[in-house]
Amino acid sequence: MNLEQIIDMFDFKNPNEVVLTDKGTLNGDDPYGADERVEVSRLKIDDVYHGGYQRSPKNSDLTKFENYDHAVFNRLIVSDRQWGSFKDEDTRWILNGGHRTTAVKKMIREGTFIDRDVGMDYKLPAIVHKTYSQKHEAALFLKLNTGNKTLTAVDKFWVEILGEEDEALDIKKITENNRCRIAKGNEKSNDNFISVEDKNRLRIEAVGKLRHIYQTAEEGSGKDLLAEKGVLLDNTLHIVNKAWFTAKKAEQGVIILGLATFLELYGHKELLDMKTLINVLSLEENHPQNIKEKASEYREPEGVFNKKKYYMAKFIDKAYSKNIKSEIKDLVNGYTGDDEVLERNRKNLLAIKRGN
Repeated sequence: MNLEQIIDMFDFKNPNEVVLTDKGTLNGDDPYGADERVEVSRLKIDDVYHGGYQRSPKNSDLTKFENYDHAVFNRLIVSDRQWGSFKDEDTRWILNGGHRTTAVKKMIREGTFIDRDVGMDYKLPAIVHKTYSQKHEAALFLKLNTGNKTLTAVDKFWVEILGEEDEALDIKKITENNRCRIAKGNEKSNDNFISVEDKNRLRIEAVGKLRHIYQTAEEGSGKDLLAEKGVLLDNTLHIVNKAWFTAKKAEQGVIILGLATFLELYGHKELLDMKTLINVLSLEENHPQNIKEKASEYREPEGVFNKKKYYMAKFIDKAYSKNIKSEIKDLVNGYTGDDEVLERNRKNLLAIKRGN
């Protein structure tokens, strides 16, 4: 990686301030970080409640630290921000060790900490890394916590947003353009930090399913019909918005994935009367809650229709097929998992002119 790439990655304002050492570190920083004892009062979590990217630790997760032992505490990993208004602050932002630190603060306040009669000036061991932009810190946080069971797909998504990852930014844009939004952290317990505008959007937690749908055009067999990455997600959420916005369970990942699978199998807009589809799915009998209850009727003991997303797609196909011309073939019924057959069916169906 050259100097220009590093400057671009970290969003440095002044390239002359960047000095590479023979170890490839910035400004001579120790690549392993610096050992430091940090007062508890100086340690903070950049949580979602204050516009940050991390979930606040739940009280229920702190009980494991009640039997505090110095020997097994392990060093915290924290950020010393060298950017914006943070540069002159004495705060250390926790990248790894938020639950441990929160538990220590709680025990100190309650007077139950192993070292009695200490206050928030008590010092904890930490490894301190200097960070030079929000993007830099977000990337470091991801590296430290990827594989961590407490880092959910939603957590990872919002860190990627701060890290300006193209795919995450595109998914966010598509989602919000369709009056939906990605959930933030543990907002179910406190949504005071959510804007009024966002509260009027459909909240979706299943960011993993959205990412899968987003990538389908790039990896799927129907790339020529699905145009480009993101189109399938855009059209799926468009239908969710128009047909199911107020319906129960519309935000559930399995429902959204089932709808996307139906669209994918049909080859997308070229084969569908979208207005008819939206009208059909707007009927209460075809709302997500009923799809979840009734779609299992189309489940088969083995094969492709043993998978939930396919038999849900089959339910949608049956409901839609009742409202279209008989010469439009039941593509989902004919799908056996053979991508060559699927592609041939798609191309044949493209030749059928609707409305003639």
